[in-house]
Amino acid sequence: MSESILRAGDPAPEPDEPATARPAPPERPGERWTRDKRLLRRSDFRKTYDDGRKMHGALLTVFVRPNGIDRDRVGITITKRVGNAVVRNTVRRRLREIFRVEAPGRGPSETGYDLVVNVKDMAREAPFETLRGEVVKQLERLQRKRSG
Repeated sequence: MSESILRAGDPAPEPDEPATARPAPPERPGERWTRDKRLLRRSDFRKTYDDGRKMHGALLTVFVRPNGIDRDRVGITITKRVGNAVVRNTVRRRLREIFRVEAPGRGPSETGYDLVVNVKDMAREAPFETLRGEVVKQLERLQRKRSG
């Protein structure tokens, strides 16, 4: 090994390259799941549950409500019945990625919608493509509602 061991009192070696922070990822539309695309406040979740319409699927129940702004916002809820924290976070990350890729460009809309996605416990065992198909089906139903 060519590396030497540093001992207390030894001078710090000069770095070959200056230490830099990790570069920021490129900013391209649809690349980031920003805060303005998410439901964050409890009151927004409550309004969507109380005033929204339900769309049932095999793995998800989606509550939908017009939000009066020009973009859709998504909130994801997963109960402990789905699994432990690792399982819930895995499902949440999968859903975020699916919405990040599938939701942009779903057609012009004068008003956006708030979507609250309730995950059913069967979703924990579903492969990514099955979960993706369920989300796409729900988004298509929403698109038909918008245009119809």
